[in-house]
Amino acid sequence: MSFTNSSHIVITGENTINHVRGNQVNGTINAGIVNFNPGRRVVKRTVNNEFRYVRRGDMITVKELSSEEIKDWEWKRIYGKVTGKHKARRTTCIVEVYPDRQSKFTALMYEGKDAEWLWKKEFKKFSRTRNPLVAQLFGINRSEIPMLIFHDELIPCAHFFNKESIWMHIYIFQLTVNMRCSERNLWMNTASVESLVPTTVDMLKDDTCIKFFANFGSSMDGRVLERAYLSYRSTYLGDVVPATAEDHQPKDSDHPDWSSATHPYPRYLWQNPPNHLPMDTIGELQFDTVYSPSTEAVARWPRGAGPLWRWWESNRMGLVEETVLDDGLTRFELVGEEVHLETLSHSCKFEKGWLAQSSRVFDAIEVAEGKEDFFSVQPPHLEIRSSRRRTASRTLHNEHSSKEIPPTLIYLFLHPLPMSVTEFVWWMDGHFYFWSFDKTGQSRMSREECERWGLPVLTVSAPF
Repeated sequence: MSFTNSSHIVITGENTINHVRGNQVNGTINAGIVNFNPGRRVVKRTVNNEFRYVRRGDMITVKELSSEEIKDWEWKRIYGKVTGKHKARRTTCIVEVYPDRQSKFTALMYEGKDAEWLWKKEFKKFSRTRNPLVAQLFGINRSEIPMLIFHDELIPCAHFFNKESIWMHIYIFQLTVNMRCSERNLWMNTASVESLVPTTVDMLKDDTCIKFFANFGSSMDGRVLERAYLSYRSTYLGDVVPATAEDHQPKDSDHPDWSSATHPYPRYLWQNPPNHLPMDTIGELQFDTVYSPSTEAVARWPRGAGPLWRWWESNRMGLVEETVLDDGLTRFELVGEEVHLETLSHSCKFEKGWLAQSSRVFDAIEVAEGKEDFFSVQPPHLEIRSSRRRTASRTLHNEHSSKEIPPTLIYLFLHPLPMSVTEFVWWMDGHFYFWSFDKTGQSRMSREECERWGLPVLTVSAPF
């Protein structure tokens, strides 16, 4: 029996009533008159109820800040395998919420086939936030385009980050280290005119940063140099030494042909290489020197500070016992049939050394402007490989074998690594090594001797 839309019901006698609409209640009534009230239904609260539900129609988009495609993977912890791949688009925008349009909010909007999955994942993270320096969740929307709405208008760091400023780089880097987050997760709260992570927006100004970090003394030197080094920009000789084929084509037939076709190696110094290289201008450019925009040398790496590049020991093949001789030659013992060598550059050490001393140099030569136009020439990466030489004929070999015994050791001698563009070209043309039985390198093997002993032919390349 059920009673629908009824009131003032009088029940007499001894009866049992089953109330089956809504919450079911079973009971035996022993009374003459009963007033029956099933009571209010208990509703279970979830974490969603802790945040304001904002309907999509109550939000007015004021400005879109960014939109990016998010890819995420689910991993099975036990076996370390990917169990699910999700993709959705997340759009960040500034919104106003009706009816109080005086305040602005930051909203994350999720679209795509896995929008709900990504929304749940990020809601779980932000709903637990208690850190005052992290964006605070205000409300949610669970429509087909789910959204997370945060208090206040937040602006990404990238929107006000001056990438040309070394000091802003340093300050932002310090913040990411202290807050253990990435640059893309730094936002500024415009409502309180201060950033969520930086303590004051004034720190984003160069002069304020310099005064602040000056208080730390020399403890900040390494970090300042590192950030200054990372802010370098590449330039090309074409921007410094304007060159045309007509200006630099040799008029004298005895003059070396410096066409970029016959000498392709220095082409890496140009974005658009000329037909004829102006070697009279660029040939003496050194890899250990800093130049003014007019190619005048203003600073040079001191000889006593050590070499700026060397042979890479861990990537060596067929050679052992590297020894640098007093005359600059480098000697190796040949122990294999194949030879492989690569250079390892210390240009970072050179460039940081220049940055550490540049202020003093600029003061000495009275340079106040255009300091960023001073440049150095990046040394090339050199790689030496071998190819097997044809051994001499059996007749010739037998003729000589009765006269002399092959030496126990054969030495490879390499000329000093090139320190100028001209020396680099000389190396690339094959003038960089010789073989010898002599430990001092005073006597060189002739071509016939190299062929006789089947020594490898070495070639050098510059894989930029």
